Formats: sequence, C-alpha cells, structure tokens
Amino acid sequence: MRSLIRANGLVFIGTTLAMIATLIAGLFITCWFTAPGAAIVESEAAFRLTTIEVCALSSCVSTPSWNLPDAFGVLVVPLIVAGVAFGAVVLRIAHARIQDHEVGRLLRALAYALAVAVVGLALACMFFAAPAAMSYDISVAPNMRSFLPRAILADHVSGVTQAPSLGAGGFLVLVAVFAGTFLAYGSSPEPYVAAPHVPGDADDDAPRRRFREEPMGPQRGPETDPFRAPPAPRPIGLVRPQAPLATPRIEDPARPGEPPRLLR
Repeated sequence: MRSLIRANGLVFIGTTLAMIATLIAGLFITCWFTAPGAAIVESEAAFRLTTIEVCALSSCVSTPSWNLPDAFGVLVVPLIVAGVAFGAVVLRIAHARIQDHEVGRLLRALAYALAVAVVGLALACMFFAAPAAMSYDISVAPNMRSFLPRAILADHVSGVTQAPSLGAGGFLVLVAVFAGTFLAYGSSPEPYVAAPHVPGDADDDAPRRRFREEPMGPQRGPETDPFRAPPAPRPIGLVRPQAPLATPRIEDPARPGEPPRLLR
C-alpha cells in the first residue's frame, strides 16, 4: 500500500482532494443528526458541528452547537480543532511529497496522533453523546401566516422535535481521516528488506568463482608514455679552443750570435 501511493501520482492527488472535500463537508456542512418535528406544523432540525438549525414554514432559527447543554455541545469544539489540525498536518505532508522531500518521522507521528483523536471524538459524538429531543419557538414569516391553520393564529410556532437520527457528517469525517492517514503512511520511506538465505538453496551447490587478481603493469610515467619525454639533462656548453701559450726563448750566453733555443 505504501508503494502504491509513492509510485502513483494520480492516486496521491485523488486521495488528497478526497480528504479535503470530505473533511470540510463533515466538519462544517453536512448534518451529523436530523430530527423531524413532533408538532402539528412540520419542522426539521439539523445538528451540525457549528450550528443547530430548526426550520418551519420557511422560517428558521439557529444557534451555535456549543450552546447545546449536553455532551454533544461539549465535544464539538475539540472535534473541530482536532479535525482542522489533522487536515493542516496532512496538507503539509502532501506539500513535502510534491516537492520530493522526505517527511520526518515526527510529522507523521503527529498526523497519526491527531487521527486517533479525531476518530475517538467523532465516534463519541455519533454514538455516545447524541443530542436529545429539543423544543423550539420560531417566529413565522409574514408571508406564511395566511397558510397557518385556524387553530394557530400567533406569530410564532412552538414545538418539540423527535429523537434525532444519525446523519452523514460523522461518516464523512471518518472517511477523511482514513484518507489522510493513508497519505501520511504513504509518505514514509520504503524499508530495505534483504532476501533471507535459505539453507540448501540451489545456489549453494553452484561452484563459486574465485576472484583472480590480475597482474598490474608498470605505472604510466615518462618511461612508458610516448607522448611525454623524460626530463632531459642540462645541455653542455661549447667552449672555443684557445691557442697555446708561446714558450719563451732565451738566448744562450755561451754562444752569442746563435739563434735562441728552447730550454728544457
């Protein structure tokens, strides 16, 4: 399942859009409970996480859900806060995945913790803190007074609703939490799993090839590189030969008038 969302971009985008749509619809638009009126005049009560609205004869009256004096009015505020925080964390994870960044473990753990909190609060509101029947007093619109029965001549309609029945809002929030958790789980890195070695496998009987060390040739240098000549010695300078010095000739005093001769 992790590989499906990491490798398939269409699944990732579709899951993100589905999470956003169902979370907004469940927290702010869709009714969690509906209750028809029990009086002569037809009325309908809609219990949302933000408002409780009762309509009769084209006239409606509403009040914030946290004004309801029961367990449902106490749990709606933390449920809205946890749901919005969960959506923000999952969108942060989706933004990191779009930028091809790895999501930190702390951010994924925060998404899981918020998912558990939202699921717990949603189940508590749906099955353990359902609102009870409520009375209402609605001011009738002027254009609807002529359609009232003759027994009802006042400018307002009062009555009591029946026991509320479960709506679709809570289920949409649960679907959004599932989609967001799927995104957070898919953003974690793939674990590296090595194939376990089974004794007696067919590869055990196969001859194993030993590594043969190839002899290394001489290092490439001036002696082996034809394009790189070895360093030449310093050239010997040429010296012009000089004429030998003349040996001095000394005249023999014993033989005057004879040419001088070399003395040895």
